[in-house]
Amino acid sequence: MVEVLPRRSALEGALEAGTFGAGGTPGLTLSERRRLAIVHVAGDAGDPAFTDAVRGRTGLDLPIEANTTAAGNGRTILWLAPNRWLVVCDGEESAALETGLRDALGSTFAAVNDVSQGRTVIRVAGARAPDLLAKGCPLDLHARAFPTGACGQSSLAKINVLVHSVDRGADGGTDAPILDVYVARGFALSLWEFLTDGAGEFGYTISPMP
Repeated sequence: MVEVLPRRSALEGALEAGTFGAGGTPGLTLSERRRLAIVHVAGDAGDPAFTDAVRGRTGLDLPIEANTTAAGNGRTILWLAPNRWLVVCDGEESAALETGLRDALGSTFAAVNDVSQGRTVIRVAGARAPDLLAKGCPLDLHARAFPTGACGQSSLAKINVLVHSVDRGADGGTDAPILDVYVARGFALSLWEFLTDGAGEFGYTISPMP
């Protein structure tokens, strides 16, 4: 019988819960989103059979416009490039998501790959979240240019990332922005160190891992 080892975070041993940096009220919270199912899907957005199959499995319409997302029912679909997306589910087994999409797509011209093990997702939340990412990311992260639901592939500290604007706060940008940063597992620790170094001037809290 083959033994299946549990998934291990790329930040294991580096993510220490507590409050750090400048005194006063921390301007940031850093955490890792764990137990995510992340599946890469490629197909013809102009083929109704393809889009209907994805909708049937996820309950969401594929975001067709560049750098947009669709979210609901604990699922998010992020646009990567023409005819390419990431389907992300919170708490669902990645194998089940991949198999479900494959079965739904059937003979449709499409590709489905589970990339959960190869991605780390770091959540940066708080009023100073855009300021922290701006230290190493060329994207315009102001709420007017990067509102709730936007996403974009770019670099952060010279590391390729995908940034997702989860929520820009009640007032549209200055209350409590939440930004998720997707990074290849092999670069996760380097990116984490960059973020914690840069967050020191704002004061930050690291949330305990679930």
